[in-house]
Amino acid sequence: MTDVSASTHIDTPAMKPPRAQVGPIAWMRDNLFSSILNTLLTLVGAFLAYLAIKALLTFAVLEATWVAKDGADCAKNDGACWPYVFAKFGQFMFGTYPEGLRWRPKLVYLMAIFPVAIWMLKGFFDNIPIEIEEAAVVDGCSLPQLLWLVVIPMSKPAIAAVAMYSFIIAWNEFLFALVFTNGLSKRPLSVALAFFIDENGIRWGELMAASAI
Repeated sequence: MTDVSASTHIDTPAMKPPRAQVGPIAWMRDNLFSSILNTLLTLVGAFLAYLAIKALLTFAVLEATWVAKDGADCAKNDGACWPYVFAKFGQFMFGTYPEGLRWRPKLVYLMAIFPVAIWMLKGFFDNIPIEIEEAAVVDGCSLPQLLWLVVIPMSKPAIAAVAMYSFIIAWNEFLFALVFTNGLSKRPLSVALAFFIDENGIRWGELMAASAI
């Protein structure tokens, strides 16, 4: 007996793709319209960046006050008053410590931070491929040029990270500031905040308010 159970296959005609996917309409959708949208987005982004950079540059540099004796000098220009900013930054860092004596804790901070910063930067410098330095020497770079034109540009992220870490160390430093200063009028904020904790307990309200300020 012959097995006639053979599978039959019927060829179905292929359906035509939609008109939106072929021909001029598809080309315009894939190229022309997307290019116009990308161009518009680029122009809008560039215009917004221009407005932001122009405003910041005008406020921080072009119309800023760099030398001022009092508030009246700062009021003459519409930009930033950098002497006031530097004074407030020093107040945040050193509290009411006399301005003429701030070089003392600065020197102590440098002595504490420099070894850590140098050790961290050395790890980054060691990871720079020696072939790049050799190529720069072959091209005629001297040792100062090698450092300034090759090593430092390649280490900018590392320098920024070490700078932020050093700032955090100086901001949180407590022991040296406590030992080398006497009197609340000369102590930085890291030490002054600790005096909200005494034998009567922790004055959380004043401590949190001073920390926020």
